[in-house]
Amino acid sequence: MRRLCSLLLILILVLPLSAWAEGIRFRNVDHFSLNSDESLVQELWLIADRIDIQGTVEENLFILGGDALFPGRFKKDLWALTRTADFNGQIQQSARLMGSGPLRLNGTIESGLMALSSRVIQLGPDAQVGHDAILAGHDISTQGTIGGNLRIIARQVTLGGHIQGTVRLQADDIVVLPGTRIGGDLVYTAPRELVLDRHVHLDGRLIRSEPEPERLMLPWAGNLLLQGLLFSAAMLTGIAFVAVFPKYSGRAVKAVRQSLWKCGLVGGIALFLIPMLAFFALITVIGIPLGVLMLFGYTGLLYLSKIIVGLALGGLLLGRRGPQPLSTVIAALALGLLCLYIMATLPMVGSVAVILISILGVGGLILGWANPSPEESRTETG
Repeated sequence: MRRLCSLLLILILVLPLSAWAEGIRFRNVDHFSLNSDESLVQELWLIADRIDIQGTVEENLFILGGDALFPGRFKKDLWALTRTADFNGQIQQSARLMGSGPLRLNGTIESGLMALSSRVIQLGPDAQVGHDAILAGHDISTQGTIGGNLRIIARQVTLGGHIQGTVRLQADDIVVLPGTRIGGDLVYTAPRELVLDRHVHLDGRLIRSEPEPERLMLPWAGNLLLQGLLFSAAMLTGIAFVAVFPKYSGRAVKAVRQSLWKCGLVGGIALFLIPMLAFFALITVIGIPLGVLMLFGYTGLLYLSKIIVGLALGGLLLGRRGPQPLSTVIAALALGLLCLYIMATLPMVGSVAVILISILGVGGLILGWANPSPEESRTETG
């Protein structure tokens, strides 16, 4: 179940990337603000430490950042991975929000909502969600109106407001506030039996569900958050690597695509030989700096290996060969990393997949460095 949920989160974060086109903007700034009289007309991937959007966003918006304020109007989807978020604006489609800190929602979301936080999620009294909502975190409280079903996984839940569909709660501590209205069933999983106040209006049944063994609450939510953060870090690292070393990354990817067995042989030897050489260097005083440098390089090769294999696999799946624009390379990277994450989480074969990815990626990186091609001027994904 946890593996499935992790994969679903990755899908939620990555699928829009595969459809990116040439007109998409990429921005990396310390502070991004959009005034109330301004509009953002292009689809944007934004990286910023502080975000304040008061104006109108015409297209989908993807955010990776720190503290975010969203009092503006969003005509399409909002996807955000931030430290904190305060939303009291309007979204005409769906919102997908993830935070390491508090998420406070007090605006209107006309379609569905998914919110994940390692701490607090608050749906205020003015919050309105047009369809289903899924919330996962440590401490979650809801008021306002939800037009569909509600699913919550948390340590503590305080339920209020008006939910038109069925509510499913999984928590250690559940409180249902007087005046709460639920149009369907209330299905809950908790250590103690839930007793409703007589002022709670429940149209359906109150059902207690037994917890599934070893699958309760915060570890599940924490695993989702961790997978999302790891995937985002890999994407950002891959984009930076391709942007800074376009010809080198292109040669490494080409080596994986065209010389699979050679990459496997070179990568396997390197993964065995480098740690051994570093160890011998470290046991001699004069060789300590070299040993440390070799270990750092070894770690970097291991991390970049999944970037190279992801680019090769994504380019193959998208049918892209030869020089490609950056937006297409990013789409290939996103699709390829998604497939690698899926393979790595599969039972039985996951550990084998991780080893093979490391071997092939390291081999491609070494062959790409050892065989420079001066005539290459653009990044290749095939």
